[in-house]
Amino acid sequence: MHMNDACNCLFDALDAELKAAQDGLAREETNLTSYTDQLARPFEHEEALLFAQRDLARIDRKLTHHGGSSGPPAPPCMNAARDDEAAA
Repeated sequence: MHMNDACNCLFDALDAELKAAQDGLAREETNLTSYTDQLARPFEHEEALLFAQRDLARIDRKLTHHGGSSGPPAPPCMNAARDDEAAA
């Protein structure tokens, strides 16, 4: 193998490695764009989560206020709201 052939092989290998790195970078840039878009969108279940957190806080307050009395549990806020609508 001549020196010229060795250089050509080295350049071909470097060219292939550069191409692979560029392809990987393009994939990572696509992923970054996708993740950035996902972060900009609101959490899909945000409303349900907030509702459940409010309901949990209400239950915690009731348990704390009543000292854990063994009375029947109060209906969830969602049912109470539906009952109010049905009564109207």
